[in-house]
Amino acid sequence: MTYELLEAKRKSILDSIQASIESAKKISINEVEIFAGYGQGGSVGIEKNDIQSFETYEETVYGIRVIESGCEGFVTTNDGSSLLTSIQEASALAKAQSTPDPDLELPSKPNIITASLDHLDPSLYDLDPNSILETAKKILQYRELKFPKVSLDSAGASLSYSLKAIGTSKGIFRSEASSSLSASFMGMAIDGDDISSFDSESAFGRTPSEFEENFEEKYNLFLQSCMNGLGARTISSFKGYLYLPPDAIFSFLIGGFLSSLSATSIRKKKSKMEGRINEQVLSDKITILSDPTNPELALCTSFDREGMNTEKMSIVEKGVLKNFFYNHFEAKKAGLQKSNGCATGGSGSTPGCGPKALQVEAGETEVKSMIHPDGKSIWVNRFSGNSSGTSGDFSGVIKGGFLLDAGEKIPVKEIQIAGNMYEVLKNQIAAVSLERELLGKSTWAPSLLIEGIDITGTSV
Repeated sequence: MTYELLEAKRKSILDSIQASIESAKKISINEVEIFAGYGQGGSVGIEKNDIQSFETYEETVYGIRVIESGCEGFVTTNDGSSLLTSIQEASALAKAQSTPDPDLELPSKPNIITASLDHLDPSLYDLDPNSILETAKKILQYRELKFPKVSLDSAGASLSYSLKAIGTSKGIFRSEASSSLSASFMGMAIDGDDISSFDSESAFGRTPSEFEENFEEKYNLFLQSCMNGLGARTISSFKGYLYLPPDAIFSFLIGGFLSSLSATSIRKKKSKMEGRINEQVLSDKITILSDPTNPELALCTSFDREGMNTEKMSIVEKGVLKNFFYNHFEAKKAGLQKSNGCATGGSGSTPGCGPKALQVEAGETEVKSMIHPDGKSIWVNRFSGNSSGTSGDFSGVIKGGFLLDAGEKIPVKEIQIAGNMYEVLKNQIAAVSLERELLGKSTWAPSLLIEGIDITGTSV
């Protein structure tokens, strides 16, 4: 894929969207949104320590949304030559609805359109998709040479060129393009009857050199983590600390909290955060923001799923709740003039509500002191269980965890924990690390130390 070919594809998609919307207006379909997602590249799939698939692909998917008198119809298609037909189908679906809502409308074009944040590096323009086969071979050869006890349940590598574009009958026409290399790994270590817990990791880069550096770091981290899980033992129950490294804080706690800030959850009274803007809801050690406008981050974007400008936004400041996540419909429902650029989704769905390019600010405690607290603690690798965004209650199993005791880091078999997400995040945060890690080249996150957790083990 060359720059010229990608730009020609961009123009073709935007021209097709605009022409189709103008044709729809001529037959009195006046509220139309078309969101397109284009992808081209190659991917290699690895299963059970061997290459299982290699494919190149090119596809464009269009999501067409039509609003008729407060009712919505949505269809998808990959046929760019028949968009008007798809618009008519979406219009028919909208007219068939019997529960109109006056707040359901497309947003108006922003007064100022912010500049696109394209991520296109010349070093990837002429890169042969077959080159990722070499990455896949490296994945297998390095494992066999250095870590033969690690079994790759699944892994892969990909080269992708992507483009997103939106056009609406309200005059919004925007697009952004990007290219990247990526790899992922999932597996476990096996030493006879001793089998570690599953582990996973991923690597990403906008240039070959950036990817290679990130690949070596993340793959070695994954392989070593699998090996560290061998020799896991059962432990007795105790009350102590949980240490959450950066890659565990979202899947275990903060991700659940953030989902409770969706304006949809607030409106439907499925969140305990309703009516709590400017209240202390988390520990004063925690500050969270969204920064999708930062061009140094991989997930930066100038516009959201509805074509609205994104913005740097404070979510929690020293534990005080500052914002919910709105798309246009939810903003109208809440009595606001406009959304805050938090419409989520792609060409396969109508807009949702959520944050982009999350950042959790650093704390004041060094990691080396957090992993050796005054008392026993569990290093959380993965959490598997159930949680309720409404009540905040969670219960489940820590997989691939470690017991931290008297300077030792001992792998342990699955242990159970339970608690309340809101209570933990407000009253049980013992420390937030000074050091942070850049996850997925997009999210800066520190480590968390949580105190007063009932840990249920099974002694032998």
